[in-house]
Amino acid sequence: MSGGYSDDLLSHARRPNGAGKLTGPLRRGRADNPLCGDEVDVDVREEAGRLIDVAHRTRGCAFTVASASLLARCVPGLTAVEALDRVATLLRELAGTGPLLPELAPLAAVRMYPARVRCALLPWEALRAALGSPLRELDDASA
Repeated sequence: MSGGYSDDLLSHARRPNGAGKLTGPLRRGRADNPLCGDEVDVDVREEAGRLIDVAHRTRGCAFTVASASLLARCVPGLTAVEALDRVATLLRELAGTGPLLPELAPLAAVRMYPARVRCALLPWEALRAALGSPLRELDDASA
């Protein structure tokens, strides 16, 4: 571990899953933290009521990038309701002391840095914004 950051967290921060941009019919959401400058854009593609593809463009600290990577890995296959429930669960878990969902365990280190919890939640806020946005056709020129 480096500075309290687990090897898993650092691995996600260095090589994030789902980094990039989707095209075609999708939902897109954005969240930012003006205090530290972190920014996250999330694209979500749905099919038959399930999230089938998630991509993100993340500029931020290790917690923000790792959290976006974990989101891209664990959200596909869920319904929008299940994904929003995962957001609520993560918020409760990061505020508490119990174990996190196994697939989100690398984020446990953020509890040692209470001021950074917002960083870990930022990608999930972008997901929530995406799921609240209307489905639309987007091409590479739109941002």
